[in-house]
Amino acid sequence: MKILYRTYFIQTVILKDWKEIFAWLPVEILIKENQKDYYKVLGTSDSEANSTKFIEFMLSLILNTIEENIEAEKRVTPKVTVKVTANQKKIIDAIKTNPFIPQEELADIVGIARKNIVANMKKLQKSGLIKRIGADKNKHWKIEE
Repeated sequence: MKILYRTYFIQTVILKDWKEIFAWLPVEILIKENQKDYYKVLGTSDSEANSTKFIEFMLSLILNTIEENIEAEKRVTPKVTVKVTANQKKIIDAIKTNPFIPQEELADIVGIARKNIVANMKKLQKSGLIKRIGADKNKHWKIEE
């Protein structure tokens, strides 16, 4: 068994020296998980004195692993949760109801001074939760989900 793992490790080292990406692919685990097919194709290649089937087998294992890793990466949620204060939540809810809502009206709804509305909206913009659309006369807010 030690010889078998040493062989797998040597293959990984050789591949890593060829292309660095192979240092991160678990080639020895792929071989171990597909040991029966590995030895079968290795035997076939040996008896035919042609390594094409063996190379195709190994490349298909590697390709499948890369594709599985890509799919797994796509399922990872890239968004980071942003903490929102109670007042900021009220601002967001009011904007959802009326994207054209004036800051004075927001101050009345939230129950804080207009300058605090401005400060909270700047924080919400900076964190990417809201976005200002348009110029002063026709501006409105967009909630970034």
